[in-house]
Amino acid sequence: MVKAVIAVAAVLALACGSALAATPAQYKAQANAVCKATTAKIDKIPEPSSPKELGGYLKKALPYFRAQYTKLVKLTPAKSQKVLAAKALASEKAQIAGIAAWLKELDGGADPTASYAKWDKKLSPVSDAEDAAWTKLGIKACADLA
Repeated sequence: MVKAVIAVAAVLALACGSALAATPAQYKAQANAVCKATTAKIDKIPEPSSPKELGGYLKKALPYFRAQYTKLVKLTPAKSQKVLAAKALASEKAQIAGIAAWLKELDGGADPTASYAKWDKKLSPVSDAEDAAWTKLGIKACADLA
């Protein structure tokens, strides 16, 4: 009887564990949905027409990027997607930290044009890496947003 209970518990544990892992198609659909929702919110923020307006734009956009990241890290990619998903998320996290630091610099009175040039140089390679990872994963909505 004890062996039967242990066997049933083991089968249930395996079934529950495998139910948590997404298939590649499920992960793509879930991540695309998260990024499409973020894009819809970001698109409602008026784009800056000058470097001086960039700080205000970033302050409004940053909470959406943070919320997106929080949602994306909660998704479980398929085993075949884990490495690229981790790269994409690490790049996204680095960009969020960079944007936060950039805002702090702008709030401290930095020249917006000079600050943009500096941070663009720092963050563009990170953004490119994120784009590449999302693209390889086939998650276009996230690649287009990055």
